[in-house]
Amino acid sequence: MIIGEQPTRDVWDFENEWNEGLCGCCNNKNECLYAYFCYPCFVCKLYERAGESCCTPLFIPTSVVILRSKLRTGFRINGSICEDFLAACFCPCCVAIQISNEMSQQGI
Repeated sequence: MIIGEQPTRDVWDFENEWNEGLCGCCNNKNECLYAYFCYPCFVCKLYERAGESCCTPLFIPTSVVILRSKLRTGFRINGSICEDFLAACFCPCCVAIQISNEMSQQGI
């Protein structure tokens, strides 16, 4: 008879943090300027990098919430949909740059 141990951690606990905080958006000046002055183009490129349709941000104004939530869940980053929504509503450029930084760090 073989007795195995059950995992002790909850599989729904997310253990990672964002590689760069929300205010780390100005580390790359070129990317910061691109996101600020051409936000729709910047977000369309993010969607393409994520393997999604680049038209999504054109038809869903708050689509950056969806992309942030997808990446946060996929990379097991702590947070909630409420945090994603609030961050995207109050600082969409910073959120878009944070997503871009995370995708670069993860090799996407």
